Parts: sequence; C-alpha cells; structure tokens
Amino acid sequence: MKVPSLVRAALGAAPLLLGCRVPQGPGVQSLGAAALPPPVDGRETRATYRLPNGLSVVLEENHVTPVVAAQVWVRADAPGVAHVVERGLLDGLGTPEGLGAPLASWTSPDATVFEAVVAAPFVGAALDALGAVLTRGPLESAAFERARALVVEERRAAGSEPAANAVVALFGAAFGAHGYGRGVLADDATLRALTLEQANAFHREAYAGPNATVVVTGDFDARAVRTRLAAAFARVPAADSERGPRAPLPALAGPVAAVSAGQGGTSHVVLGFRLPAFAALDAEAADLLAAALAGDDDGILPRAVIHNRQLATKVTTSVFVGRDAGLLLVDASAATGTVDELVRALVAATARLARDPLARDELARARGRVATAYARREETSAARARRLGFLATVAGDVSRVDRHGARLRDIGASDLRAAAAELLSARALSIAAIVPPASAPGRAPRQAEAHLVALATAATAAVARAPAPGDGATVTTAADVVRIALPSGTRVLFLRDRSATSVSVVAHWRGGLRFEDARTNGATAMLAALLPRGTRTRDAAHLAAELEAAGGTLTGLAGRDELGLRLEILADGWERGLELLVDCVLHPAFTDEEVERARRSLIDRVRTREDDAAAVADRLLLETLFPAHPYRLPPLGTADSLSALARGRLAEHYRRYYGASNLTLAIVGDVDVRRAVARLGTLLAEAPAIAALEPPASLPASTKPAPASPLAVSTAPPPAAAVSTTPEPEVASPPLEVFRLAPKDDAHVVVGFPGVALGDPDRAAVELLARVLDADDGPLARQAGASDVRVNAWSGVDGGALTIDLEGAPRALDGVVPTVRAALARVVASGVAPVALERARHAAVAAHAGALGRRADVALALARDEAFGLPPGATRARPSAFAAVTGDALARVARRVLDPQHEVVAAVRPPAPAPAAVAQRVPKLPPKAAPTPAPSGGRRAPAP
Repeated sequence: MKVPSLVRAALGAAPLLLGCRVPQGPGVQSLGAAALPPPVDGRETRATYRLPNGLSVVLEENHVTPVVAAQVWVRADAPGVAHVVERGLLDGLGTPEGLGAPLASWTSPDATVFEAVVAAPFVGAALDALGAVLTRGPLESAAFERARALVVEERRAAGSEPAANAVVALFGAAFGAHGYGRGVLADDATLRALTLEQANAFHREAYAGPNATVVVTGDFDARAVRTRLAAAFARVPAADSERGPRAPLPALAGPVAAVSAGQGGTSHVVLGFRLPAFAALDAEAADLLAAALAGDDDGILPRAVIHNRQLATKVTTSVFVGRDAGLLLVDASAATGTVDELVRALVAATARLARDPLARDELARARGRVATAYARREETSAARARRLGFLATVAGDVSRVDRHGARLRDIGASDLRAAAAELLSARALSIAAIVPPASAPGRAPRQAEAHLVALATAATAAVARAPAPGDGATVTTAADVVRIALPSGTRVLFLRDRSATSVSVVAHWRGGLRFEDARTNGATAMLAALLPRGTRTRDAAHLAAELEAAGGTLTGLAGRDELGLRLEILADGWERGLELLVDCVLHPAFTDEEVERARRSLIDRVRTREDDAAAVADRLLLETLFPAHPYRLPPLGTADSLSALARGRLAEHYRRYYGASNLTLAIVGDVDVRRAVARLGTLLAEAPAIAALEPPASLPASTKPAPASPLAVSTAPPPAAAVSTTPEPEVASPPLEVFRLAPKDDAHVVVGFPGVALGDPDRAAVELLARVLDADDGPLARQAGASDVRVNAWSGVDGGALTIDLEGAPRALDGVVPTVRAALARVVASGVAPVALERARHAAVAAHAGALGRRADVALALARDEAFGLPPGATRARPSAFAAVTGDALARVARRVLDPQHEVVAAVRPPAPAPAAVAQRVPKLPPKAAPTPAPSGGRRAPAP
C-alpha cells in the first residue's frame, strides 16, 4: 500500500484551495483570526496550602474529564494496627449519601489512604464523607473485632501464595525490626495480641491534622472546593502527638538470606536491593534499572534464566519506595526444585548490569517502558491524585511530579551504569526463597540461608573478577581495518564508514561442506536455513518482527568451506542487530517444525538439480576429482542424507563444529568500535568455547594441488619456493572420462582439472587463465558442435578446480572434446598473447569490483579472509595480485594446471549410441584402466 506524503499533499492542496476562492459563510471566522482557548494544564492550577489545624491540601484542576478524585493520606507507620484501624473506620459505613459508591481505602508501609472518585457535581459530598471518616472514632469493640478478623482472613489468603510469602520474608530480611520489615498485614501473633485500647491510641495519635494530606484532582472549581473542604475537615484535631521514632534500619552488610519451606512442590526466589529513602533516591534511575532487568519478556533476566537456561518460568521486577528506604525487587518462579543455580544466575546478571553498559536500544526500550508506566499511572484523576498524595506524604515535595519526565530523558548509559553500581551492590542484597520441604534434605533453615549467601557472594565476586567487555582483547590494524580478538576467541573486524546509513555484519565460520561426510551431507545447507529461523529466546515470527522493526534482514550462507549469517540493518539499530545475531549464533532453536520445513525445501531443490544435466555433470566431475574428500559431496546434500538429518543430529553437528572460539565477525558501517566490542563482550561472555574439529584433508595423490598456506595459523601465503613449478616424474596416464545417463534428452560435458587452494600464490594467475580461456575471442571460442562454452576456476581451503562446461546437442558434443583438448594444448605450448592477458586482467578487475559493490559484500570478504587465514584484506587487494601476473607466470600456470594426465571429462548424455560408435572411443588399455560401465554410467579413458 502506498502512503502519500502528507507534506506533499498539503503543499499541493494549497494552490487548489486558493484558486477556487471558496467564499466563507456568514459568521465563519478564519482560523488565524480566531481566539483559541488556553490549553488545559493542571500544573498551572495546582495549589498547596494548610488548614489551621495543620492538615495539608493539594488541589489540581483539570476540566478535560467530568470526574473528581478526592483522597485523604494519613501517615501511618505502625505495622498491622494501621490496617486494622483503616478497616474499623469503614466498618458499617456503607455508601455515603450522594457518592453512588462506597469509599475505597488501602494501607501501605508509610500511609493509610481513603479515596472517593465521583462525578464532578458530587465533589462536595465526597469531601464531607472523607472528613467524616477522618474524624470518626474511637473504634467500638464490635467494629474492632470485625476489622481484626477481616485482616486475619486477608493474611491467610495471602499466605497461600509462595510469591507473597517470599516477598514478606524478603522485607523481613532487608529491613529487620524496622516497620517495613514487619509488613502491613503483620503476623498472626501481632494481630492476636493487638487490643482495642492500642488501636484507639494509634488512632488518636495518627489521625490528626499535621499527619494528614487532602488531595483533590479533576473537574472542580477551586474556590468552591476550598470553602467546602475547610468545613468538612474543620473537626480534625490539630494535636500531633509524637509516636516516637521508628526502629532503626539494619546496616547494609549483605548479602543476607531467608529460607522457608513451602507447601507445594515449586520454589520461589525474590532478590531485593535496598534503596535509599525516597527523598534521596534517583527514582527514575531505579525504575530504568528494573525495566532493563525484566521490563518485558526480552529483558536481561528473562534471557538469562528463562530462555537461555530454563532455570525459571517467570521473572518480574518492581520498585518499592518509602519514606525511610526502598527495595528493587526481582521476583522469580523456579523451573526446578532447587534454587541454587537460579540464585547464582540472577545475582550474576544483576551484577553485570553494574559493570557492562546497556546498549542504546536496550536503554531506549527501558526508557519507553518506564515512560509508558508513568503515563498510565497518571491517566485518570484518581491515578494523578495518588501520585500527588504519595509525593506530598512520603517525599514532602509534590513538584517532583513535574520533573520526572526530564530526568528520565537525561539518564544515559553511563549514568545508569553508575546507578547500578551504587544501587545493586552485594552489600544491599537480600534473598528470600520458598522451597519444597524435600529440596534440601538434611539442611536446616540456617544452613540453607548461609548456603544462599555463599552462592550470592561467589557469583558477585566472579563477575567482579571477570574482565569487563573488551578487556583482554588484542587489537591490531591493517590499512583501514581494525582487528580485535575477544577473550572468547571470536575475531571481530571493523571497517568504519561514517557515511553509511546501514550496517552490514557477517558471522562466519570455516567449515561448511568440508566438515561433512556421507552421513551428514546437507547439514551445512540446513543449518544456514535454520539459523535465521528462531532461537530459544525468540521464535521465527518474533525474530522476524524485531528485525523488521529495526530495519534489518538476516540470512544464512553456506559453501564448500563456510557457514555463516549475514545481517544488514539500519545504522541506528546496529546494537539491536548484534544482539539478535548473537542470539541466533548461541541459542538456535532447531524446532521440529522449522527443521521439517527446511528439509522439504532442500529436497525439492535437490530433485530439481537431479533433472539438470549441467548440475549432474558438475557433481560427477567433483566425485572424480575428489574421490575421498568432502568436496565430492553435493552442497545441498542428497534426498537420502537430508531425510536422515534429524533435529538431534543437526544440533550435535552445530555444537561440535561451530562455537564462539572459531567465530569471525566482520562489521562494516558507522559503528562505534569500542562500544561494539563492549557489547559483544557482554553478549558472548557465557558462550561455550568450542574449538572446531578440523577434519583431515583427504585429497588423492593424482590431483596434487600445490600446497596451500597453513590457513589455521598463518596470515601470509607460503613462499613461492614452497610450491613446485615442475611436475614430479610419474608414469604417464591418459585423461579419464566418466559419464552418466541423462534422465531427459539433454547433454552436458565438463572438462576439468585440479585447481589451486585459496592460499596458493598462483591463485590469481589461475583466475586470469580461466578468463583468457573464457573470452569471446579466446582459444575456446566458436567450438563447432557446442552451443555454449563456459570456463570457471574456484579455490577452496584444500584445493580447487578449473572447469570447462560444454553445452550442445548430444551427438555434436562427442566431437567437441578433442578440439577443446587441442586448443588447451596450444595454450600450454605457446602461452597467451599480451593483449589477451590484458583483456583478462581488465575483466577480472571489473568482476572483482562488481563482487564487492555493496558493504555486505565487503563484510563477507573480510570475514572470509580472516577465517581462511589469508592476509588481512587479501580479497580487497585482488586487483594488485592480478596486476602482478606476467605472461611468463601465466604460461607456467597453464603448464601446471592444464596437465592432460590430470584431466577429467564428465559427460551426461542420453542412452549410448550404437555399439560401433562407442567402440571408436575405447582405447586399448590394460583392464584396470577400463572398468565395466554401470547401467547408469561409468568411467573410461578417452582416446588420445
């Protein structure tokens, strides 16, 4: 669907409207001349003041919705008794006249709140009802007993939930004898011991003007409300009896732990990091930390303990803020009976947040989640009143409500890391665990608590000892490429282009077909299809949606010597792209559904190639050139091998050969190198260090490719002296022809010779030789009987091939091979004309430029050079290698490669012609050189 440009539409419409000169109706005022009403802004109408009895008032008008929220906040710090008094004051009250609904109420560790949310005309009745509650009392015996019974029932209901019990235990461990540690509901012993006299004494001391704040928000007239409010709360006593200081907070000397046995078979763990008092707390930073840790299913903790390690079924975070202190809570439901690994993983992940900077996209997502939560928290008049009441009662500063947005925007990654180091320290850590009775046999609660403390201490120390992301990395530069070796073994190459609007990343392993055998043939092709199709963290749909949102694409690549992933993403999303790429590398899902889909697709492609005479001939040639080497295998596998590649075998193949220690990443685009290294260090910190098992190269002696450079360890090609330029003496043998019957009336012939490996110093000359032979006016042009002649040269880690593909009518091709052989003999004998070499060089340079025309191509070339042990930037420097090839060097390489003794002719043709025609082609050779052809094909030596 095309989306028109609104700017263009607006600009295009203006002349049309002016040209029409539509007259205005009578009394219709133009927008420019209209007097617009002032925007609604409750902050401009906010007023704070005190009544004569000391009661604080906050009024904030906002006439957008016809609703008013009126609340009374009473500072109350007595555990248990405050909640009982709250329930007792509402006992038997029902629905006050004129409200239409009963009053709401709740008690927090710092305050008791009574609330009425009414239509705008009923604001006076709401204030009267709240004033009556505040002056109601003392409690009568019957009301007190009913209130206490109700609170006991609430506690009993809460006590049946392991998560609730764990939170109660955590507050006790974190705050000790302080009121926060004893809980709003108090324990059964405290409730049973509570007397009516104690409740009424608390009521007299707490429910006084200086301890209370009235908050009114919404659609009301401030002057009328001031008058009605003064009358409604005039009877609130002004006395402010000092209740004495709260019990002191315990010193920060964590970690501390509390372990108790639950009733079910599941475990629950809650971590709490004690925060400063709200007045001294950077609340926005605390909220951002909680959102980054587990603000959604893709937070740091869900990835660490759910998706990647399956230690938990659910992880959430929250922040409790109070007048005296606060807590950042991490709440996790264990997936197994033991909590040891879960505690260790949670503590380590939170500790790393204080060490490793958040990626820009992670910080942006956390900031968005917090901003959304703030917005929803103040969407209604009641929510706005709760926010103002909390700030007035707990923080003593309602103006903070106006500053949180700016503060949230100002916090950067370094600020957040500093906040994490301060707020998420081991000294401030408390742990509470609810475990099944049989989870720690023979271990007493005190022993279990000491055990968790030791685990948390060890986990924190391990993170502190571990090098920070990027520490321990070795940095080298070559031309404009920065090479960094991470402690995990991963090599990272950076080519920074500040003008790029996108970033290209290639994750590359040396491997591919070379790491396969007949049993695993096709594994590389299937892995390349599966790696971008979901992880343990994200299914295929989720991964695709995230890539699309970041403007990225992710595809797999497979070849004779390689497996990899290619990522292209908008420059602003490169950090998110790296995270998704590494997730695919470290945690591939290989689901049964995706495996089956990839298998069906590859089998369809294999069957299509089986009907292609050219593909069959190429495979036949490789089977002959590399009879004992994996290069002989079809890159896509066979229908039989693919059918046998079950999910488990694929996963084992991937685990065995492809790990972080042999991974190469190439990044091209506008990327901050230091930030990228730190990010990758974090993402790869727990990657298993799997060293690929190099399969032994098994090449037949007859192919004798020149020794390639030791690609696993060397970054320079071998000296020329290491390559023999003269054939070794041997018994002459004729060229070998192999053939296979075509399923259709098609014919294809490939004449092939062993080529050179990637590190061979003659590689550039072999490529130029192929271009000389492939030229339109070259030695093989206009071969009678061939409709098309194509010459190609490829090089792999263990060798290569130079091939001449011939297409034409089946009978006509029989006469083409001798003429091709004669043309090749003339090239070997006479060399190549200088003009032909120059044309080949120009064609090679042009093709090379085309192959590196995109940043993604450059990234792949850099990754290949590194993975294959070639000199840095070797592929990008190919034009220099082409320029260095002389006519003499090309003649020498022609003699080396176009050796008739190593020639193989692979032919695919319809059923054989008459026996007489076949007999003309069979020479008189010893029986061992002419085996009997199989029904579907065979091999024979053609006549010289």
